[in-house]
Amino acid sequence: MPIFSESRGYQISVETFSTPDAESSIAVEERLRHITEPLIPEDVWETMTGQEFQQHPETLDQLAKTGAWLAENDEVNEWVDWKVFGSLGSLEKGDIQVWTGKAKKEGHGSEVPFIKSRSILPMPPEEVVELLMDSERVKTYNQWSQGRTDCWIAPAEEGSQKQTKIVKSTTQPPLGAKPVVSVTLLHARPWGSDGGWIVVSRSPGGNAYFDADDSLTSRSDILLGVNLLSPLDEESCILTSLTHVYSPAIPAMLAERLGARSAINFAIDVRNSKVPA
Repeated sequence: MPIFSESRGYQISVETFSTPDAESSIAVEERLRHITEPLIPEDVWETMTGQEFQQHPETLDQLAKTGAWLAENDEVNEWVDWKVFGSLGSLEKGDIQVWTGKAKKEGHGSEVPFIKSRSILPMPPEEVVELLMDSERVKTYNQWSQGRTDCWIAPAEEGSQKQTKIVKSTTQPPLGAKPVVSVTLLHARPWGSDGGWIVVSRSPGGNAYFDADDSLTSRSDILLGVNLLSPLDEESCILTSLTHVYSPAIPAMLAERLGARSAINFAIDVRNSKVPA
């Protein structure tokens, strides 16, 4: 019989699961806690099925909190050692601020840099969320996109503005010979009391949404993605974006520089996606 326990502000059903070698069992409560942290432990990542977030939607509350905390916190903390990339400039003058971060703990992808950017967009938070959650509009802000399909969409909750889906994306990066395929959980919800929103994303792990055709491609994982949107006025907002991505198409020695460049391009492309009134 499941036992319900309070953990980090949400209720989860405590069961156990076995690793493939059947040598150990870990309480689901601990497993779910780990999949909402900035870095997922390697042993947990290796046993993920790709359906944990669907089976335990309560984990999305904590994942959003984790994403918002990392996005808002520009100082060195227990998880990430941040440093300014280039110069910060001025948001009011249209500059895009960028930070790069080095993981301070071990976990899946801890050798890959975190990238964070902050910019002002000429549109309200809701408009940006609509853009990011619409799979038909991905090419608007991702020039390397070959398309994105919705694999699963969570049923709408009565009285809730939350949106959750799992998507499958194909990109053709300039440095890669093969197309790159990724499967990603997207979760959007209002954030704060001032009309803000957050879109948090993470690879669900496992192979549930990959098929035989994907053997001809490279696999990329969004280890953590955050888009935190804070309104400035009725027509603009501050966007803080965070990405932590593993892609075999990106050489390790170039990951930081290319990641920073991609963050700047993303902000510019989202700005340019604004449809004139």
